[in-house]
Amino acid sequence: MLRERDYREVLSAIHNLNEPRSLDDFRLCARRIASQLVECERACFSEVEFQSGRVLVGLLEPVSSRETRELYPVMTQLL
Repeated sequence: MLRERDYREVLSAIHNLNEPRSLDDFRLCARRIASQLVECERACFSEVEFQSGRVLVGLLEPVSSRETRELYPVMTQLL
């Protein structure tokens, strides 16, 4: 069951999604907010073109090019 504090954090996160002024800023902000709401070792933001099944953007944090190359095929299998 969610506590009042949990609801406040989610509402604050939604409010903070209005901060970015560009699409690139939104991508970074969304990934940052998600990793603040859910405890995790890695956070990823992906944009998917569903008609073709292509991952257009995949941002992994913390950044590791080796892990990104390894995770990209897994991300595309989840479509």
